[in-house]
Amino acid sequence: MFLSIRNVVTGIFLVLSTPLALFTWTALSDARHAQAVYEELDDLSRFNKALFDALLVFRSERGDSRAAVTLDVQAGAGSVESMNRRRAAVDASMAQARAIAARLRPQDLNASVAQLMERYGEVAAFRGVIDAELGRPLNRRSLTLSADWMAVASAFLAQLEQTSLATEAHMRSLDPSQMPLLQMRAYAWATRATAGDSLVILNNAVAAGEPLGISLQERLSIADATAAYAWGNVGVLVNHPDSPDAIRHAYQQASQSYFEGPFAQFRADLVARITSGEAPGLTIDQWRAQTTEPINSIAAVASLAMDMLNEGTGRARAAAEQAVRHYRLMFGAVLAVAALGMAIIVFRVIRPMSQLTQCMNTLARGDLSVTVRGAKRRDEMGEMARSVAVFLQAAKRNKELEEAAERSEREREEMRARAEAEAEARLTEATGTLAANLKRLAEGDLMCE
Repeated sequence: MFLSIRNVVTGIFLVLSTPLALFTWTALSDARHAQAVYEELDDLSRFNKALFDALLVFRSERGDSRAAVTLDVQAGAGSVESMNRRRAAVDASMAQARAIAARLRPQDLNASVAQLMERYGEVAAFRGVIDAELGRPLNRRSLTLSADWMAVASAFLAQLEQTSLATEAHMRSLDPSQMPLLQMRAYAWATRATAGDSLVILNNAVAAGEPLGISLQERLSIADATAAYAWGNVGVLVNHPDSPDAIRHAYQQASQSYFEGPFAQFRADLVARITSGEAPGLTIDQWRAQTTEPINSIAAVASLAMDMLNEGTGRARAAAEQAVRHYRLMFGAVLAVAALGMAIIVFRVIRPMSQLTQCMNTLARGDLSVTVRGAKRRDEMGEMARSVAVFLQAAKRNKELEEAAERSEREREEMRARAEAEAEARLTEATGTLAANLKRLAEGDLMCE
C-alpha cells in the first residue's frame, strides 16, 4: 500500500479526532438516556404526588360526608362546609393526575389509571346523591346512605393506594436511590391510614354517644398496633444518618403530637371509658377538634417525603437536561473543530503539496510554463514553493542559454554558408571570365583582357 504524506497526515488526523468524536457522542447518548429516565421519573413522581394529595384529602372528605349525612342540617353545617372544601381539593388533585397520566410511559399503569378514573367517576356521581339527601330532613334520608357512601369511598381509596403503589414500583425500578424516601412515605402514610381507621371507630362511638363493643375494640387494637408498627419503621428510616433534617423534625413533631403528647393521654382516657362500658362524655365536635392536628402531623411526614421526592426528581431532570445541552454543544464543537482541522489540512497542506508535486513533475518533463503557487507563504510549504521557484528560474535560464547557443551556432553556420557561397560565386565568375577570354584569344582577339 502506497503511504503518501497526504495519506499519513489525513490518517493521523482521523486517528486523533475520531475517538474524541466517539467519546462525546457516547456521552451525549448516555445523557439523553438519563434525560429520558429522569423525565419519566419526574412525571411519575408528580403523578404520585397528585394521587397522594387526593388520597390525603379524600379520607377527610369521606369522614366529613359520613358525618354530614348522619346529622341534621344545623348540627352538620360544619361537616358540610368542610366536605365542600375537601371536594374542591380532591377535584384539583385528580385533574392534575389526569393531565399527567396522559403522558406517562409505563403501559402497565394504563389499566390501573383507567380503574382509578372509573372509581373517581363513581365518587363524583355519589356526591350528587349526598347533596340531594342533605336537602331532606334527617328522618327522611336513606338508611343505607352512609354505608353506601363508605363502600364507594373505600373502593376509590383502595384504587388510589393501588395506583400509587404501582407508580412507586416503577419509580424504584428507574432509580433505586429513591427507595428511602419512598419507603418513608409509604410507612408514614400507612401510619396515617391505620390511625385514621382507629379514629373512625372512635368518631362513630363519640357520635353515637355509646361505648365500644368487643368486635370494635378488637378492630381498634389491631389498628393501633398496625399504626405503631408502621410508625416504628418510619423512625428506623428517619434515624438513618443520611435522612434530611426536615424529615427528622417533622417526625419528632408528629411523634410528640399523636403518640406521646397531651393528645395521646386524651385519647387513652377516651378509649378507657368507651371500652369499659362508659359513654364517651364529649361531643363529636369536641373530639374532632382534638384529632385534627395530631393526625395531620403524621400525614405531614408523608407529604414532606413526597415533596422531597418531587424536588429530587425535578433537580435530577433539570441536571439531565443541562447535561444533554452541554454534550450537544461539546459534540457540535468537536465536529466543528474536526471540520476546520480537515479543511486546514486539505487547503493548507494536502492541496498545496499536490500542486507542488504536479509542478515538479511538469518541470521534470521540461515544461517551463507552470506557475509555482504559495511562494509567499511563511511556512514550510512556502519554503518548498520558493525552492521549486528557484529550480524553475534556473531551468528557464538554462533554456535561455541553450537557445542563445543554438542561435549563435545557427548564425555561424549561416555566415560560413554565405562566405562559401560568395567564394564559390566569385570563383565561378572568375572561371567564366577566364574561359571567355581564352575563347576570344583562340579566335584571334588580342584585345581581350
